Amino acid sequence: MKTLKKILCVSFAFILLLCSFAGCGSANRIKSTTQEAKVIGTCGDYDVRYEELRYLALTHKAEMEHEFGEGIFDGAESDSYEQELWKRVEASLCDSYAKLDVCEKAGVKRSDKQTKKEVQNEIDSVVAALGGEEAYRAYLAETGLTDTVNRLYTAIVSCQYRYYYEVAFDELEKEAYDAVLAHEGFVHTMSIFVKNDEGERVEDNRKMAEYVREQVMGGEALVNFIGTKYNQDMSNCEYYFPRGYMDDAYEEAAFALELDEVSDVVETEEGFYVIQRLALDEAYFELNMETLIEKYIVGKINLAFEAHAKTLSFELNEYGKTLTLRDMK
Repeated sequence: MKTLKKILCVSFAFILLLCSFAGCGSANRIKSTTQEAKVIGTCGDYDVRYEELRYLALTHKAEMEHEFGEGIFDGAESDSYEQELWKRVEASLCDSYAKLDVCEKAGVKRSDKQTKKEVQNEIDSVVAALGGEEAYRAYLAETGLTDTVNRLYTAIVSCQYRYYYEVAFDELEKEAYDAVLAHEGFVHTMSIFVKNDEGERVEDNRKMAEYVREQVMGGEALVNFIGTKYNQDMSNCEYYFPRGYMDDAYEEAAFALELDEVSDVVETEEGFYVIQRLALDEAYFELNMETLIEKYIVGKINLAFEAHAKTLSFELNEYGKTLTLRDMK
């Protein structure tokens, strides 16, 4: 699923879990070093600092090494992988600052007292859950984060959450209600999911998904694979959703299918899907009106974020142009 829905269902659930272990007290800000705080460019109207670039570089570098193999940044094609790394970092920056920009232009700002309070509360929860400031510092070092970047991304999450409830829901509720009532813009799917867990070979997982598709195309029912080793989806494997709600690749494949048609193997960041499009069920819409309204609004928000991200670009300053992402540690 897309970022906002992940935030609503996962990130804040994690924070709430941490809160259950949290004690009293307020964690102090941990000041970034001069090097970490150095501005290396801009994304839209926002300064991008070395510490954020480093965190994204380390994150996407690890992602690419898992995807393409260890040592890719040391071989003959290292320059092409470096270009791909810059591309992924820019996409992440534009995605983050598009969300923040949309929220702030709607009046939900990172500088608001409420946002600052929510950020502090969440940092306090993390520090308490980890066992104190020393453990928190170790966590930041291990993940390539700084306290400043952690607070920035926590603020973006907070702004998105507030934007949904304080702005978007009121603006889109009537439109969403009408769409759900008319069953317009929704698709119903069943799918199996082969997840790329750490240590597994991506190509082996792709072959598992391809095997399932071959069997289904040969007459086996997709539902027969739901509770088997070929599926790591922990839900009931059926989804009703509008555009903007699911992973882009999943969504594109689902809406392109005819009724009862089965997709090719669909690759996402997390693994591989085989998807079948099913008929819409009148009773499901009647029983799940509230949930479907929420999904519609989340989808519209995500589409708005994506559209705005396409208008942004990441511009390096003179210092930023001297940096090599693969060498960052």
